Amino acid sequence: MPTIKFSLNDNVLTMNIKIQLIFFLFIIFSLSAKAQDEIWLLNGQKMTVSDLEFSEDNLTIRYKNEKGKTKLLSTKELFSATPAGDREYIYFKATSEMSLDNMKEYMNGEADATINYKSKGAFWTGLGIGLASPFALGKLSPIIPIAFSLTLGQVAPKPTKLNIETNSDNYIKGYQQVAKRKRLVNSLIGGGIGLVGGLTSVYLINN
Repeated sequence: MPTIKFSLNDNVLTMNIKIQLIFFLFIIFSLSAKAQDEIWLLNGQKMTVSDLEFSEDNLTIRYKNEKGKTKLLSTKELFSATPAGDREYIYFKATSEMSLDNMKEYMNGEADATINYKSKGAFWTGLGIGLASPFALGKLSPIIPIAFSLTLGQVAPKPTKLNIETNSDNYIKGYQQVAKRKRLVNSLIGGGIGLVGGLTSVYLINN
């Protein structure tokens, strides 16, 4: 009967190759599974999307959001779009006043303010003004909270009150822009709630 000779080292080497191959394939699969499209809006918002497509005239893009709904977006609202595994396609047109790098800093400020800036003071101040205005002006009471909100929405909060850890003017301007918008919206909401409460109180008192 013939004798089959084998080396234990050969079997170990073959096993190591198989393990390395499986590990390599696993890494490739993981990377491909994680690769996703990304779009960066001019308001600073970065969105992870799927099935990103560009129109032939390059004026719109089509994509699916995180909920799987198909959306259309004008490229005028885009800073850039990055298909999975591809380069970043930039749509923003640089000017002498705003370079690409400056615009990125500005949008990073917008993005951080969207997440971090809380305008609770604007809400509570608007609430108080709305609540008091019916007692002061009667039927003309909506004038005060609306005027307050519009005025507040035009005033940028000082950088020293924003806890910003950078001296970049463009970043600060982007942060302030979102902060002003949040102050306007929250003061309007607070003023509206306060106004309803004030009018209700006046009605109950008089009746």
